[in-house]
Amino acid sequence: MTVTTEPHTKSILVLSFATRPRPRVLSYLEFLADEGVSVDLVVWDAKKWRTADLEPALPAQVRVFELRAGERALFTQRLKRLLMYTVPTKTLRGCKKITNSNPVTRPLNRVVGLAQKVHKRGAKVAERRVFGVYNQFFRPRRLARVAKRTLGRNTVDFARVGRVVSAESYSITYAWQLTKRLPDVPATFTLDRSPLPSA
Repeated sequence: MTVTTEPHTKSILVLSFATRPRPRVLSYLEFLADEGVSVDLVVWDAKKWRTADLEPALPAQVRVFELRAGERALFTQRLKRLLMYTVPTKTLRGCKKITNSNPVTRPLNRVVGLAQKVHKRGAKVAERRVFGVYNQFFRPRRLARVAKRTLGRNTVDFARVGRVVSAESYSITYAWQLTKRLPDVPATFTLDRSPLPSA
């Protein structure tokens, strides 16, 4: 492994908003770390990127910023969880408690149990099919809004950013927005391994 003795004055901002780490992105980050390039990585779930069983592992010197908490805190996401999961789950749990408390209603336990299973499966199907289609069109914009808010709290020194790399489709919208904010900084949708300008 060869690491440059003098660190680059510019850094690379890598955007990967997929729910799981991508091996090709990890390989790219490993390459950048070996080259001594300063990297800021923006991901949806930082914990998944830091797990020990990833191959290759996330380089320790890469700074990671997470969007998961910011997205989950949005009103639309809280409302979806409330209507799809929290209210039905608590209602069915309450029904089961009531049916258990009385010998007359106890036979209804099986009906309530069946309703709980149907709800659990139905919610997953709705999440995948209904909201999956919705997410394809609107989630990139939502994540861009969260990323702008997250990185805007003096966490990333945009004056030092020398390249923006969008590693997958969900991050393209935010990368495009950054081209407006940083018109002199190249943005790419490939894992560019060309030398980074030092000035």
